[in-house]
Amino acid sequence: MYFAPTFYRSHIQRRHLLPRAVLMVFLALCGLVSTVSAAPKSALSPHAQKAPAVLSATEAPALLLGVGDSLMAGVGASLPDERGEFALVADLMRGRYGPDVRAVNVAVSGETSASLLAPPLPPPPAAGEPTLTPTRPQILRALDELGRLPAGQHAVVLLSIGGNDLQRLAGKETTAREAALATFRANLTTIVTRLTEGGQTRALLVQTIYDPFGGDPTAVRSDAWWIEQFNGTIRDVAAMKQGVTVVELAAKVRGNEQSLTLGRFGDVHLSNAGHRLAADLLWAAGGFDSAPPDVMLVAPVGGNAPRPVLTVRATVTDDSGPNGVARVVLLADGTEQGELMPRPDLAPNTYLGYWDGRLLPGPHTIGVAATDRAGNRREVTVTVVIGTAP
Repeated sequence: MYFAPTFYRSHIQRRHLLPRAVLMVFLALCGLVSTVSAAPKSALSPHAQKAPAVLSATEAPALLLGVGDSLMAGVGASLPDERGEFALVADLMRGRYGPDVRAVNVAVSGETSASLLAPPLPPPPAAGEPTLTPTRPQILRALDELGRLPAGQHAVVLLSIGGNDLQRLAGKETTAREAALATFRANLTTIVTRLTEGGQTRALLVQTIYDPFGGDPTAVRSDAWWIEQFNGTIRDVAAMKQGVTVVELAAKVRGNEQSLTLGRFGDVHLSNAGHRLAADLLWAAGGFDSAPPDVMLVAPVGGNAPRPVLTVRATVTDDSGPNGVARVVLLADGTEQGELMPRPDLAPNTYLGYWDGRLLPGPHTIGVAATDRAGNRREVTVTVVIGTAP
């Protein structure tokens, strides 16, 4: 999927390919990892980021449309239709705006900016073989979906493209890379224009291209540097169009490649954890959810504690649905003590934990902090007194 340096094969085998049994455990565990918070503007980018327009409940999009390559198609997730980035955003979108939001993903694994606009023609048939029907361009299938929207309804479009353009430059000289960068700029400009010119697209979110090998983007002419040139082009093109927002996925993956990517079949893609991160970044960048979770602290209650080991129980909900809560942590005197465990078996939206105050007599501020997928956070605390003298 992504730009392959000269050491591509051995690098993947050394860092990413796991024995089959370990791989299955890794895939299972990745589903438990979640990350929140919007990506900050890249330190390498001189371009100002436009603030996204927040969509209110009365502006519910009728369509969520995925366009692009294997990243948007969910490749690398153990269940792409459930744990891929598009599926995760669709779940949040329906939780926020209701079940009637239609989610359509036309992304194609291996797509380049050129093939998205005009896929190559099939080879001539051999003698006696039927003629193959040319593939309908992805851009036209995306426009078909936008064109089906009734007047007054709008769409949110998610776009991931450019990784395969880079991959095809492995081993190429500077002149070829510069020409490919210019072609990518022209193609991306056309893609963004086509997706927004009809007026149906209220928001277009474009992801930057991550480097799975953790290279230094400031090392001039290195592979990582070329990836950053493509990302600069993405920022440039987005800045020219109203309603287009750049999602800085590359900045969030950098330094976390081992935990967020997965190598298999000679290629590298985001793992379950990586897709969760990508979905949360898309959700935050779109400005769809600006309200923090609702938190009700069930226990402890304020005042003298009946015992030094406290049960901490909270009910936490979010307006993006049951999966909109990303993290619930226990707070003791303003310091995070670890995450509370979800306990739906006790009651819906319940989180439970314990705090040991046996060695800490006196007053303490105890509570919880809940963060949603968009990075909004709410804290609720009470003051309790441990082991007071009669």
